[in-house]
Amino acid sequence: MGRAESRGRAAGRLTLIRRTKAKQDAVLLVCTKCFKKADVKDRLTKPLKRAVKPLGYKLVKTRCLGVCPKNAVTMNDSRRPREWMIVKPDATAEAVAASLLDTVGERGLS
Repeated sequence: MGRAESRGRAAGRLTLIRRTKAKQDAVLLVCTKCFKKADVKDRLTKPLKRAVKPLGYKLVKTRCLGVCPKNAVTMNDSRRPREWMIVKPDATAEAVAASLLDTVGERGLS
């Protein structure tokens, strides 16, 4: 039995799910397939990470999100899970961050 397993025992049962605190308040999901097709990966990745970090977001690249717009990037804000952001390739990281700021403004910074 490992250290994690011994800590997870409760009333003789092994706990299979453990919770931990996140370092960020929200997640911005970005479709890597769209990133590559729209040819913005090299130009937008680092500036976008820098722009969303002060807002409490973490940029997470995912597999295909299934929206697949032509010549654009699909993004999803975890604070608005039912809304998709379709970002044109000429958009700047600051424009994306400003769009997220509207969400943060509605719910308040955590």
